[in-house]
Amino acid sequence: MVKDSIWSHEAGNTAASRLNSKLDSFVYMKLKSFLAAAIICLCFSLAQAQETMPIGKDELRFILPSGFKLVSRNDEVPRYAYTNESKTASLEVFVPRIQLTPEDVEGYKKTAIGFTELRFPNLKWLKQEIIDCGGRQWIFLSYEVRAKNKEAIRFDVYITSMELELTFVTFISRFNELEGYKGKQQEVIKSLEFRRKAESNKSLQPTPR
Repeated sequence: MVKDSIWSHEAGNTAASRLNSKLDSFVYMKLKSFLAAAIICLCFSLAQAQETMPIGKDELRFILPSGFKLVSRNDEVPRYAYTNESKTASLEVFVPRIQLTPEDVEGYKKTAIGFTELRFPNLKWLKQEIIDCGGRQWIFLSYEVRAKNKEAIRFDVYITSMELELTFVTFISRFNELEGYKGKQQEVIKSLEFRRKAESNKSLQPTPR
C-alpha cells in the first residue's frame, strides 16, 4: 500500500509538472505573439510621421514616408519640402491659395499640363491621367526632365481640391528610383486631411443658455 501510495504521489507530481510545462509554453507563446504585435505597431508608428501644415487659420495633415525629413518651408504661400536620407528623392506639398472645386478638378488638367510644358519645354510625358484615390479625384502628371549631359529626373505630380483649395503633391527623384516609391505615393495622398480650426474651436464653445 505504501509503495502504491508513493507511486501515485510521484505520478501525480509528474502529471502536474507536465501540465505546468504546457501552461508555461502556452503563456510564453501568447506573450511572444503580443510582444511581436507591439513591436510591429511601434515600428509602423516610428516609420510614418504625421505632418501638420498651416493653411491660413486652418491646417493640412498628412503622413510622411519613412526616412523623409523637412528641408524647407514657406507658411505664407504654404509649400513644404522633404527629402529622404540619401537626398535622392524629395516630396513637396504646395497649396497656392487658389480656389478649386472638386467638380473643376478634371477641367484643371489642361491648365496644369500647359503650365508644366511652359516650365519644362523639353520634358518627356509619361502619364496624363485622372485617378481616384482616397475618396477624391486627382490629376496625375508624370514626366521626365533631362538636362544636358545629366541623369534624367522624374516628376510625379498629384493635383486635387482639398476643401476648395488647389493642392499639389509632387514626388521628384532619379528616373529609375521613383518606381520604388509608387506605394508610398498612394499612402501620402490618401492620408491628406484638411482641418478647419475655426469649425473645431466653434464646436468647443459653450452653448448659450
